[in-house]
Amino acid sequence: MHAPAFKIEIRVLGPLRVLRATGEDCTPVCKKTRALLGLLALAPDKRRARGWLQDRLWGTRGREQAAASLRQSLAEIRKAFGPARECLFADSALVGLDPDRVSVDYDACAGEGLAGVPVGVDLMEGLDIGHEDFADWLGEQRQRLAARRGLAAPGGVPTPALHLAAAPMGNTLVLTRSGACKAGQIGDMADSLVDNISKTVLENAAARIIDARFDEEGTQETVGISGPVLQLRSQIVHAGEGPQLRLVLVNMPGHELVWSKLIELPSRAAGGIPDILRARQVNEAAAVCIDHLASVRQAVPARMQAASLSQEAVRLLFRLGPDNFNRADDLFSTAFDMDRRGFYLAWRAYLRTFVLAEVPGACRKSLDEEAFSLLRRALELEPNNSYVLALGAHVYSMLRRSYVSAYEMAERSVQINPSNPIGWACLGTAKCYLGKSEEGFQNTVAARQIAGYAPCRYQMDALSCIAGTMAGKFEQAVHFGEASHILAPTFAAPMRYLTALYFHQGAEEQSAAMSEKLRCIEPDFSYRKLRDRDYPAAGLRRTPILDRLPAS
Repeated sequence: MHAPAFKIEIRVLGPLRVLRATGEDCTPVCKKTRALLGLLALAPDKRRARGWLQDRLWGTRGREQAAASLRQSLAEIRKAFGPARECLFADSALVGLDPDRVSVDYDACAGEGLAGVPVGVDLMEGLDIGHEDFADWLGEQRQRLAARRGLAAPGGVPTPALHLAAAPMGNTLVLTRSGACKAGQIGDMADSLVDNISKTVLENAAARIIDARFDEEGTQETVGISGPVLQLRSQIVHAGEGPQLRLVLVNMPGHELVWSKLIELPSRAAGGIPDILRARQVNEAAAVCIDHLASVRQAVPARMQAASLSQEAVRLLFRLGPDNFNRADDLFSTAFDMDRRGFYLAWRAYLRTFVLAEVPGACRKSLDEEAFSLLRRALELEPNNSYVLALGAHVYSMLRRSYVSAYEMAERSVQINPSNPIGWACLGTAKCYLGKSEEGFQNTVAARQIAGYAPCRYQMDALSCIAGTMAGKFEQAVHFGEASHILAPTFAAPMRYLTALYFHQGAEEQSAAMSEKLRCIEPDFSYRKLRDRDYPAAGLRRTPILDRLPAS
């Protein structure tokens, strides 16, 4: 007789219960200990940072008292688990359950779309610990359960996440072209641009792609696809001084025009940095496809709902602030539950670099461990996704200052998708830290131009400010820093650099004013902090600018 694969079973559907492999009920008596198990059981990787757990269970207490309470609850769990106590692990940064030894009923049902869960059953019924942060978290989890059942939220008022889950994305993008596109160098370049558009849509998980460009003319509208279909048509036209590529986005089967664009085609392909205008137009076309697919109101597979949630999470991330970071992380986590792609894990890892740089008092060690755990799994799942590689490059650069690794990942990213602005920005900053600051600065400037007015634009401006500072292009660095600050007034990264750059240029009043703005976000900010090794302004420490700043 074989030993059971799972030594502990946690049931969160209905009242929370914990069972040993023998069937013996070992549910902890203390409500907060049961709540702790619920927080871990519903985490996508079954682990959470100590600080995160303390905030949701003991956030009204002092940090030392909260830490002591967490230790006490962990001791109670180990006692309850008995011979299976190794199913729980904890170190100085993280607490988690061993997913190979602990089963959770929610996970098994989620794999079937939660269709088998009765409507009257809710998560952790009756578990009220009298703490607002835990109540908010549990409410969100219950709303998510309702959304995945396809039901309205309790009380009839849907949240934004419910709205997205209940109104998911269309599922197919079909590529077609006219006969005029079929031959010659111009036709090859036109096809290459369409390839890049479809690649960006595919990497962002917005749709499956069907390439009907090589079908005989007339068959491309009868490709036998059920469900909502968006068709991207390409045609070479001759107008003005040279050939142009006409792109038309059509909603099928009604041939409803969604969007169209004329793109000038060069007489020959350019090397090195991609043609900025055309790369930007590629991203514009891909963004239109993704946004339109996200607006389709029709029931589709979970992976399409996951892509819709991910798009909303990206927007929340770039709105900044701890609440938006937490909501974005939860949406990425839900997207991964629905469709286990590395893309969503990479965004979660990337998000932690924002928490480190933008949330005062964030624990670098915990964020580092969480980010690299997520990134390792992301790369295992999607090693050739240019966004996974680009986001990973930023994580290596920000958290480990491993610029060689960042360079290699970013270079691979832009080789796979030359229209990826995050890839070019990370390649540029890595080059700056590796001593190729002039070349790196040009890469970051290209990235901001390729990005257009995407949600990440202000970060591309900030990275251009950092690279410009390292390259000694101080006036341009100030320009890009100010552009970033205008788009995101609470984004701390450009404010740090502008504080130093203004003083370096003799604009001491502007420097002092920017320093005061920064103190509204970081009350303990001072010129001296810019010199601290762990403070997120590593680029400034590669320049002589800090030598001229005041001592405090």
